[in-house]
Amino acid sequence: YHVGEPPDARSIAAAARRGIDLADLRARQVADDDFERFDLIVAMDRLNHVTLLDRSPPQFHPRIRTLLEFAAGEGHDVPDPYYGGAAGFD
Repeated sequence: YHVGEPPDARSIAAAARRGIDLADLRARQVADDDFERFDLIVAMDRLNHVTLLDRSPPQFHPRIRTLLEFAAGEGHDVPDPYYGGAAGFD
């Protein structure tokens, strides 16, 4: 939905407070050759994870993970802060 757009201004601000510059990034769709090109593709939620698995050849499925697989705690989906306040981006 956001191909070609920069990150949300609240994301840019939250990253900048941590010394990370996101201002030049632009959204793009995952390309078919990304599955072979990248060692790891990280989905933010289960719906995107399933979509990526459906699009990729089976041999690349182990490369497709969800972000919260790497974090301690509960849940499978990263909460979407878009409709909330700026604190959700921290």
